Amino acid sequence: MTVTFGYGGWIIFSLTAKTMWYDPQTAEGDLLRDRLVNWPERNKEVMHSNGRKPLPLKP
Repeated sequence: MTVTFGYGGWIIFSLTAKTMWYDPQTAEGDLLRDRLVNWPERNKEVMHSNGRKPLPLKP
């Protein structure tokens, strides 16, 4: 699920950023597409630690 939403969201937001100049940001000011592309990797870290790391539910 995180792979689909993470990489899929990154593709969609990258396309809209280039074609429609719409590039949403998070509350902290980071680009949402950058957060989404890193989300699957952060979840892999949780799986490799047997759930000992906090699960990033939001990108």
